[in-house]
Amino acid sequence: MSATRGQAPSTRAPMLLRLLAVSTAVLSCTLLHHGAHAATFADSATAAEGRPIAVVNARPFHSEVLSGAMAALAPVADRVAVYMDQYVFKGKDGFRQLVWSYPGLMLRTPQRAAGEGSVARHRLVFFLSPEASLGYTRWFINASRPEVVVHMMHNADDVEAVKQLLEMTSGSSSGSSGNTAGGGGVVTKLVALSPHVAAALEQRGFKADWWLAAWPPAAAEEHEQDSEGRRGAGGSKSRAGGGGGDDIYACPAFRNGSVPSGPWGFACQGRQDSRRRSYDTLWRELQAAVSAATPAAPGGTSGNARSGSSNGQRAAAAAAPPPPRLKVLGRSVGPQGGAGVPVAVRPLVSRVTNAPYPLFYRHLACSLALLPLFAEDSYYSTKFSSTVLASLTTGTPILADERLLRAYSFLQPAEQHVWLQAPGEGLVAAMQRLAAEPAQAAQQRRAGLVALRTRLNREARAYLLALLGEGGP
Repeated sequence: MSATRGQAPSTRAPMLLRLLAVSTAVLSCTLLHHGAHAATFADSATAAEGRPIAVVNARPFHSEVLSGAMAALAPVADRVAVYMDQYVFKGKDGFRQLVWSYPGLMLRTPQRAAGEGSVARHRLVFFLSPEASLGYTRWFINASRPEVVVHMMHNADDVEAVKQLLEMTSGSSSGSSGNTAGGGGVVTKLVALSPHVAAALEQRGFKADWWLAAWPPAAAEEHEQDSEGRRGAGGSKSRAGGGGGDDIYACPAFRNGSVPSGPWGFACQGRQDSRRRSYDTLWRELQAAVSAATPAAPGGTSGNARSGSSNGQRAAAAAAPPPPRLKVLGRSVGPQGGAGVPVAVRPLVSRVTNAPYPLFYRHLACSLALLPLFAEDSYYSTKFSSTVLASLTTGTPILADERLLRAYSFLQPAEQHVWLQAPGEGLVAAMQRLAAEPAQAAQQRRAGLVALRTRLNREARAYLLALLGEGGP
């Protein structure tokens, strides 16, 4: 596809934002009447009594997975207790502002020193970071005495952790059958965020299911909607200020204070760590694009030859598409932290570190596409990429190649969910190509991601309720 001739980018951007807002209002959101509710935060375990489902994230990371689970379970939030690490519970990272509209109960994870009496009895407990909190997971299971335990596995290569988790409920049923063992055993399930991670677990001898949900960006505004995302009579009201969440489609201002009129640039999100992100190829291609778009300074050639050469170089530079602009978002971690941006391309790169969740997602939503930049093959085989979840949350499509689509097969068909990088096409060349795409092509993908997120959240909720032998909304 090619850009609509005669239509300036400045006119396409507001059109894209208008289409985006309409699509979100119509298609998005599993939250029930979230405009009429606000999250409840409690310290006392007694607040969770009588709630059959617990979602537990005992670490200060994987909050994007936690918010997805909350979105999936929002229609039954009165039956759910959400436990989170105390750093997150205190609002240090902006998570509370992001999920302000969740219509249910959130608690800090009980401290083991408080004893097992500090944990309410739950029928189903869903652990979101169990590999990173093995001791706490064992303690919580013993304290809550659930009938069903679900473990979210993030790395299929962590075989020892899987074994330890299964041993916590040894003698009971595990895997995908859903049958309890004799003598009132605990049903134990392993789930993964992508089909390729679930398949890798099965290759290592562990039955696993695929389970994925994402927080809907419409929840950052007050829209009274039913479970299918239809707007109710209450209309909508912005809650960008006060106690509510930010409007995820309000582009953050530039450093000079001006506000972009619509999505711009390409974003790479996640830890700024060269062991996780492959920046080198991107910087090389970007430097080449800068050189191609920059007329060479007059050299030592004299006379007509110099004039002709200069004119040709200027013409070539004028014909070259402008180099794309980039946003690098996330935390710098350890000695390999940072993106190592070369001096020649720094004017094109905006680095944003430690942004609170609402602002972080606003930067991503106000981007033309997300860049995976995988530095490890494991993201195609045994691990899940947070960039995929960020795409589902914000509705911003990924610039993906065929290999990524094979691993994250739920993103197919490509034309509904991603921008596809052609075989042999350079990364920067692909970015330049899609920057010229018409607003309609971008909106098709954003609307497709909204529909996919809605379906995944509905299926994720049904999966958990089925483990309790129940149907549900």
